[in-house]
Amino acid sequence: MTKNKLASFGKMLMRRRLLDTSQDETRFSRCLTTLDLTALGVGATLGAGVYVLAGEVARDKAGPAIVLSFLIAALSSVLAGLCYAEFGARVPKTGSAYLYSYVTVGEIWAFITGWNLILSYVIGTASVARAWSSTFDSLVEKKISGFFKDSMSFPDTGKVLADYPDLFALILVMLLTGLLAFGVSESALVNKIFTVVNLVVLTFVIISGFVKGNTANWNLTVEDFINSTNQSLTEQEIEKKFGSGGFAPFGLTGILSGAATCFYAFVGFDCIATTSEEAKNPMRSIPIGIVASLLICFVAYFGVSAALTLMIPYYLLDDKSPLPKAFSYIQWDPARYLVAVGSLCALSTRYVKQFRKQNIHLWLEKCYSLKEDVEHSHPVFFHNLTCCNEKKVGRDQTLYYEVLFSVIFYRLGCKFHHRLLLSVILIIIISCYACVCSLFSSYVLMLDFSLLGSMFPMPRVIYAMAEDGLLFRSLSRIHKKTKTPVLATIVSGMVAALMAFLFELDALVDLMSIGTLLAYTLVAVCILILRYQPGTLGSRGVKRRPMEIQRLEAKGAMADVDSGDESGQELETTPLKEKFLIRLLVQPSCDVPNMMSGSIVYSVTGIISVLFTLLCVVLSVCGEKVGKGSPVHITVVVVLTLLSCICIFIIWRQPQSKEVLTFKVPFLPLLPLVSMFVNIYLMMLFDRYTWLRFTVWMVIGELHHRLAVSANIGVVV
Repeated sequence: MTKNKLASFGKMLMRRRLLDTSQDETRFSRCLTTLDLTALGVGATLGAGVYVLAGEVARDKAGPAIVLSFLIAALSSVLAGLCYAEFGARVPKTGSAYLYSYVTVGEIWAFITGWNLILSYVIGTASVARAWSSTFDSLVEKKISGFFKDSMSFPDTGKVLADYPDLFALILVMLLTGLLAFGVSESALVNKIFTVVNLVVLTFVIISGFVKGNTANWNLTVEDFINSTNQSLTEQEIEKKFGSGGFAPFGLTGILSGAATCFYAFVGFDCIATTSEEAKNPMRSIPIGIVASLLICFVAYFGVSAALTLMIPYYLLDDKSPLPKAFSYIQWDPARYLVAVGSLCALSTRYVKQFRKQNIHLWLEKCYSLKEDVEHSHPVFFHNLTCCNEKKVGRDQTLYYEVLFSVIFYRLGCKFHHRLLLSVILIIIISCYACVCSLFSSYVLMLDFSLLGSMFPMPRVIYAMAEDGLLFRSLSRIHKKTKTPVLATIVSGMVAALMAFLFELDALVDLMSIGTLLAYTLVAVCILILRYQPGTLGSRGVKRRPMEIQRLEAKGAMADVDSGDESGQELETTPLKEKFLIRLLVQPSCDVPNMMSGSIVYSVTGIISVLFTLLCVVLSVCGEKVGKGSPVHITVVVVLTLLSCICIFIIWRQPQSKEVLTFKVPFLPLLPLVSMFVNIYLMMLFDRYTWLRFTVWMVIGELHHRLAVSANIGVVV
């Protein structure tokens, strides 16, 4: 009995979700082009990293070699982006890494991925709130932080908590959580203005840095450091604050450690994958959009970090507001305010774009119910609602704003019988509001847009997981009036506010990076497994062949791997199970994937994941001993490398799927495996405090998942 229960429990953990991948059936308007998706990725990625993160990494970890740290982080992100791109081509459905894991490797891994995505979005909100607070604090000469340090500072807890509780960040997140819970939508026009301001400021920083920069700052000596500090320091203090000087003062270890932190700066491109149901041609636009946005962001990060370290010695950088400090150092004081405005604009646009349209559709459903009541009393409002219904709002941005202001004027009791008059008033209002926000972006007028977008993904992922039964069902409830998951929004907002209140920015950044790296690793694993499996996830107009013998009871439902549904056998023929032989590892029985070859790849991928983890632990923890030629450590590295190569060879010998896609990850199986190795190695570079926080988060998630599965909560049979 116990054995059967354990077997049943294991099958529940490994069951997979099947879905219809047809592009035709979607509740969203297909209106996004490749250019839209590229702009979406740039707007979602180019944020706190360039304005805040660069100072911390350059000062404490990499020095001028931060440009190499950004390069390594960019390469890791591009590898993950290519894996996302193939999934976008395979599964033109909204869902991102959570859905990808669910349809490929099973429920337990999908939960881990989704749980880490929630962590990433929560930490993303908290870290942007901290960055916003720090940037605002720098504009008021650090009076806010000074007050909290004097009156509310935490006792010395090492690196567990921040120096002081950031009440400003907590209030900011809670305020926007309340607004978001009641269905507040953001203005795309003002968001675009913020993005333009951000890009203009970055261009100004790069040009200024190369004009006013001094190449001597890339070749500093210990004497330069001592002369600039005017303090008597011990050798240990000099090594900690300055390193050894030169271009890479903290060595290769510092560059790699900086790359692990810089990975945070590229988090956000995966938002493109969540727009699959809104793209005109997702199988083409998503791969191009992901790669193009990552390249654009890398150029910006590389240019700004190079300019920053050329303008000012790296050890003099401010870890909270590095760019204003750099311009003060070169005596361009007015420029520091321009840069601060750009920083606030960047933090205000982070993650905003990708989740606007889903709220438009929910909002329109509510507004359209008014159509018949206002047909005669408010003809312009009636006309705009009719056009919206026909054109599927989102294709016409002007129409969206006309409808928005029509609703506002309708609620105020104003009547407009001529569309031209409404359009003129619309242009005046938006122009004035945009100018005010651009000029006074460091004040309260910016709060309506700051962080709002970074909070949108949290309830969306929580809602999806709750609907699938992996989180409490109550989190999937939609409010009748606002049409938003209010409880999911409030809970996630409270967690984000608490983290912004208690933890420093660098701790939040590292925790977000480690969770995202794990999610990206699982996506690479999914791609590797999927390319060697028989059948397809689904195809347009073609009967679907699932990877396991299973049958959906309804569209989007979960299926047990061993369901044994007889009706499923009527739809497709079950292949005979092939007997395993050792020679099949290197000499498959056929040229196309079958159940045996798919199972071999599935198992070997699990083995190589363990080998990569052990190898990365040895290289990160005992790297110095390996470099010095320690026989024991060299032997361990060689053995693990040899075993990994054998596993790679076995995977390479298996037949790949012949399914035709608009984009496939090249150089299989090497590229996904390289992505896995790089991501795992970067994860191992984080300190023990980050791993402690991450372990606590994962333990909480695993306890909840075990309770949910054992109680059979929310399972669709």
